[in-house]
Amino acid sequence: MSLRLLLCLVLLHLSGIPAHAGHTLRFATEGSYPPFSYIDESGELAGFDVDISLALCKTMEVRCTMTHRPWEDLIPGLLRGEYDVIVACMARIAEREKVVDFTGHYFRSKTGFIGKATAAVSISPEGLAGKVLASQRGTVQGEFLRKRYPSSAVMLYPTMGEAFAALAPGEADLVLAPMLAGLEFLKSPDGKNFGFVGSALSQEEYPDAPAHIVVRKD
Repeated sequence: MSLRLLLCLVLLHLSGIPAHAGHTLRFATEGSYPPFSYIDESGELAGFDVDISLALCKTMEVRCTMTHRPWEDLIPGLLRGEYDVIVACMARIAEREKVVDFTGHYFRSKTGFIGKATAAVSISPEGLAGKVLASQRGTVQGEFLRKRYPSSAVMLYPTMGEAFAALAPGEADLVLAPMLAGLEFLKSPDGKNFGFVGSALSQEEYPDAPAHIVVRKD
């Protein structure tokens, strides 16, 4: 899908937000989830989600601001009226739909495990029994680990970066993450001794969790 078509589809869903002359549309993202959102070397907010937000602003010809919040405060901040739109790779799940609305998805990412590059284990519940599995708290990945791997120890961290950081000292055996975020970690110095373990989760094991833009119900 071209970026132009993507923007047009998302704009249809954002048409209820007052974007008239003089209005500033306030966007929020996580800011600690490369390559989607992070603070760059100059101290500026950057990443794919930031680029999408700015492209929407340009297309709608409105003034915009961009801020970042901890993952678990993104929806509460939206409900408090601190910003108008969340662009943060958020999956559309029933619990969230009770309090916010979602646009159509703007991208999909496969999900998989990251661990020691030499690890040769089955990623089945039986194969990972007794292993320490990590991911980010409040995500669909974390919830999947809790349900799918009852015989494993599940550690959930405030950010995905902290989950990856648990690999080196052996606090976690494997991290479950969107593979694009995992690739970013593997490209970093901290990820040099790690790799993808097993294949990406299948559609049957883990349905695709497309990323959606989030707005208030009003």
